[in-house]
Amino acid sequence: MGNDNRDKFYISEDLARVTWIYFNPDSNSGGQYVYNYIYYRHILTVAEQAKTTDSFFDLLGAWADQFLVDVGTVDYEDADKEFMEDPCDIEGCDETTMDKLITFAKGVENK
Repeated sequence: MGNDNRDKFYISEDLARVTWIYFNPDSNSGGQYVYNYIYYRHILTVAEQAKTTDSFFDLLGAWADQFLVDVGTVDYEDADKEFMEDPCDIEGCDETTMDKLITFAKGVENK
């Protein structure tokens, strides 16, 4: 429960956004799931500004609409189950993920 250090990305073509979810063990509550909602246009903006893969993900987090689910809250158990069981579209904060996110954003922009 809540000890998973993966970064999971869920692509929503319909909403033209990506949901990036990860577990933050360092919150005051003893841990929390961080939900970052990032629209395609923000991914394109970040891609133009970022100089490295690390800076891409740092900037992406800064542009995101963020929602937190803390340990001990009513939604935590559902968030934990979802994170552990639901398959994601992309996993990890690496160059491959960055390229896939940019490709997704460009595809939405060109529709």
